[in-house]
Amino acid sequence: MKVTHLSCTGIRMHKARPKMLQALAKAAPRPTEEHERQMARAEEDAAFALKEESDGFPVLTGAVAMAQWGWLENFVKGFLALWFAKRPGAVKRAAVQRLKVRLGDYLQLTKADQALYLVELLEQDLSSTMKSGANRFNSLLQAVGLDVQIDEDVSKCLFELQKVRNNLAHRNGVVDRALRTACPWMGLKLNQPLNIGMPRLNGYANATGAFLLALLYRVGDEYGIDLRSGADDHSVVGDDNPATVSVISPASG
Repeated sequence: MKVTHLSCTGIRMHKARPKMLQALAKAAPRPTEEHERQMARAEEDAAFALKEESDGFPVLTGAVAMAQWGWLENFVKGFLALWFAKRPGAVKRAAVQRLKVRLGDYLQLTKADQALYLVELLEQDLSSTMKSGANRFNSLLQAVGLDVQIDEDVSKCLFELQKVRNNLAHRNGVVDRALRTACPWMGLKLNQPLNIGMPRLNGYANATGAFLLALLYRVGDEYGIDLRSGADDHSVVGDDNPATVSVISPASG
């Protein structure tokens, strides 16, 4: 999100570049061809920057939303692989015991890859990739006894993030019936470009952080450690304000 904030700031700065070049030109003896080329490019970039800002930075926010969901998926699967590797008792859970392991493939893997192999088998057995929002991850976590409890608004936000990610990945950000039906609260128009905007993107980041924080607390519980004490504010950096924003920002606009 910090990179996103800096990127938005960098794009905005291009709006002022034509005026800067004009000021520099006054100090030059006469305009040069190079200056004219720079001026034309600066005016073009300024117009583009203004449109991107007025549209809510659709390309940037779309790319970051896709990355957020992918990062969350990768983190949870990596965490579970580490859980299997460090907690031998985890493989004794009923959901893991019923997995059909190809022994020849399994034994050729390193210890770390064996753990990841079990996660992938578990994912297939539970059809977790077919589940929506936080259930995508909770189905895997519950299989090893880590039931993560999150607020309804966090769950709703992660659900929306997944549906938005799927639309961006498979429909190139053009609103289809599937997205509009799944997330009617977004007020989307069919066949129109999907513009997420920074407030909604901040909401996704906060919901992602809230889910992972809940997972951290649950792991602490498993080890008999209360990690909740004094944890009152876990916000992310906003776009226009480098101070913290609300801990959980529901994806309602």
